[in-house]
Amino acid sequence: MKMELLQMIYYDSAHGQISWNEELQAVVMEWKGFAHGDEFQTILIKGIELLEQKKSGKLLMDSRKGSAIKAEDQEWVAQQFVARAYGAGLRYLAMLLPKSMIAKLSLDRTIDGLGELPYELVNFSEMEEAVQWLTHPHAKFVLHIYSPFPIAASISTRQLLHCMMFPGGYSNSH
Repeated sequence: MKMELLQMIYYDSAHGQISWNEELQAVVMEWKGFAHGDEFQTILIKGIELLEQKKSGKLLMDSRKGSAIKAEDQEWVAQQFVARAYGAGLRYLAMLLPKSMIAKLSLDRTIDGLGELPYELVNFSEMEEAVQWLTHPHAKFVLHIYSPFPIAASISTRQLLHCMMFPGGYSNSH
């Protein structure tokens, strides 16, 4: 199923776009490439402004075309963006991961440096998954297990992980 996101554009530049998706009731932040310093910060600030204006708690950050994040911008995100976005109402951030491995590593480093966040951040590789999660952020993901054998209704995480790692079976001695 292909998701079309119809959006009202709030801010647009060569490096990023901020828009409002009425159906999703979310701010959409799309990175178009490398941005740093004032341009990087402006894109994030415009996203915060729109969150506040629309009284939304949801942000879809599309970083698929994003680039590496400079150290000083990583610091700014940690010191400024997180608190300001939360103060503006951010509670759910769906992050579409960059396609570039360098950008992905840079984003991972940035997020790791933030510590515990005051809002929920979930990473996705597909737009449809991110949209689905933002549509129902309180829904729990269901793990579907297909097996030719009956599975007990109650299985511990330890047992499940063991079964996945050692397909031969589970015994309590492990």
